[in-house]
Amino acid sequence: MVEEKARFCKDVAWTTRFFEEYKNPFWTLEENVEMVTRSMVRDGFLDLVGTKLSSKNLEALEAVLFDIIYPVRR
Repeated sequence: MVEEKARFCKDVAWTTRFFEEYKNPFWTLEENVEMVTRSMVRDGFLDLVGTKLSSKNLEALEAVLFDIIYPVRR
């Protein structure tokens, strides 16, 4: 589910050029798209995997994906 949403969000970011609104001039286009994709996925992350993991494991996974690897602001 997360992977599917990420693919969809990445396609949306590229086709709509949505990433340009938040573009960081120090990053490549791919990195800018990656960050926008991560932000879009993070918004619905708990709904996508919330019932499959314990709350402790869910918080740990969310921290790894969105705070440690390419930190994403809320």
